[in-house]
Amino acid sequence: MLPCPLCGTINPLGTRFCRGCGEKITITYQQVAQSVNTVRAAQRADRVSSWGSGLLHLAIFFFACALIFRFLLVPKMPRAEPIAPVATQLIPTEAPALDVASAPIALLPTSLATRAATGRVVLAGISSDAAAIAAIQRALVADQKPDGSFPGSDSVVATGLAACALQALPGDASIDAAAARARAFLVLKTDRFVSMPPLARIFLAAPLIDAGEMAPTQVASFAVFLADGTVPVWQAWAIAALPTDQRPGEQVALRTALTAPPWPWILALLQGQDPVKAGIPGRDRQFLYAETGTTLKTGEERLAWAWAAWHLAIAPREMSTVLCGWAKAGPAPVAPELLQAAGPRAADAVHVLALAAPIRLPPLWFAPTR
Repeated sequence: MLPCPLCGTINPLGTRFCRGCGEKITITYQQVAQSVNTVRAAQRADRVSSWGSGLLHLAIFFFACALIFRFLLVPKMPRAEPIAPVATQLIPTEAPALDVASAPIALLPTSLATRAATGRVVLAGISSDAAAIAAIQRALVADQKPDGSFPGSDSVVATGLAACALQALPGDASIDAAAARARAFLVLKTDRFVSMPPLARIFLAAPLIDAGEMAPTQVASFAVFLADGTVPVWQAWAIAALPTDQRPGEQVALRTALTAPPWPWILALLQGQDPVKAGIPGRDRQFLYAETGTTLKTGEERLAWAWAAWHLAIAPREMSTVLCGWAKAGPAPVAPELLQAAGPRAADAVHVLALAAPIRLPPLWFAPTR
């Protein structure tokens, strides 16, 4: 395009005389190059505009198709009802009543896998410090020998008790590995099971049963030795690890030896009885409150109280307070025969078992129905 130097009319390239005034137009090379560039720029602008318009029309088309598909072809979704919030606190405001019609009356320990998956969540839900338990477990691991055993005058008792404590709160790789090494050591001793002292038999079998590493026939043989009352506290403790259909039916010797609360209640629960209906003393269950829990002097007494207090859950908030107090105070002394057999860490191991009672035994209202 060439502008007329006289009147300014824009003339097409190649025009010799202005179409506006007739003036002769002199063409230079620079004018030709500028005209060519101007035409090319205009052509590019036209193409870009055409492409943009095409894309816009295509987008409008797809949007219209989406609207038609959504509102004409897809059926209307039903209105969602709001989901009720799930309670995250494990300790209820009031303790539920003991109702044998809706829950099994029996001590039903949790499995090793269940404790590994949910143990720390449960302890956090009752404001209990899982880190305190893990610290004691790591101290136990530090004492383990290369062959998997633990120091004590009776290596089976020492190793079995330590393994039970390590399995009380599983889920840490190093602690779980130490428990596995301890169980491997115990498996090598099973050929002497019948000839062992009563305490050794209990702590040989208990961790293996808990880990599911004992054959049913061996479990049945083990149950035979649990009702003679030779070591009543630990025999009653071991009975709870057995399936309900393999527990000793007669527990006369244990009932005779264990008369102080809460043992009569625990023994009734082990046989699937309602302690109240069975006429067990302590109908008001005051022994399950903090006034009793804070005055217990031995590790075995704490363990029994923790089992009964958590499983029956008469005063769960007080029970939680007592467990937290125990964690801060440290282990309580254990019976001399256990200390001698299991070594200097016996009190620590029993302490772990007591603190981990909430993940070892679910409360009755958490227990599955038959």
